[in-house]
Amino acid sequence: ADKRYQIKDKVRMIKSDIVCFQESKLQFVDDGILRSLLGLQGWDWMSKQSVGASGGIITCWDESWIELEGQWIGELCLVVIRCSKQEDFFWLLVNVYGPCVLARKESFLAEVKAMLEWSKLLCCVIEDFNMIRQPDQARGSSRSRAEMEWFNN
Repeated sequence: ADKRYQIKDKVRMIKSDIVCFQESKLQFVDDGILRSLLGLQGWDWMSKQSVGASGGIITCWDESWIELEGQWIGELCLVVIRCSKQEDFFWLLVNVYGPCVLARKESFLAEVKAMLEWSKLLCCVIEDFNMIRQPDQARGSSRSRAEMEWFNN
């Protein structure tokens, strides 16, 4: 309950129109849970449930500013096509949480890359790739170097 209060306070302080969570660890999400997290009414949302205590992605938005035009739920990402109501401007929001298991990382990146190449819309990616992206993060591991090559290519 203490974490929910901290999240609610942060959301109110920032006054954002979009809130994204990765690693929510929630196997079930409903309006009541989101109200307890955000403390706000008039928000819409979509989620990808966790598997056990791992994963879970939630994307929330203020319906007074942003309208849902389409959605796609991938294995490890949520893709939401948005329209900003005031400007009639269409754009793509991608909320991703990458796998921790090395064997799944390359296919995960291929999924995200294919989706971004497919879209002709401006994209905003909110991410936790769970990957080593730069040499100073690698600490000499060959596994980390493979991750860097996959990510940077």
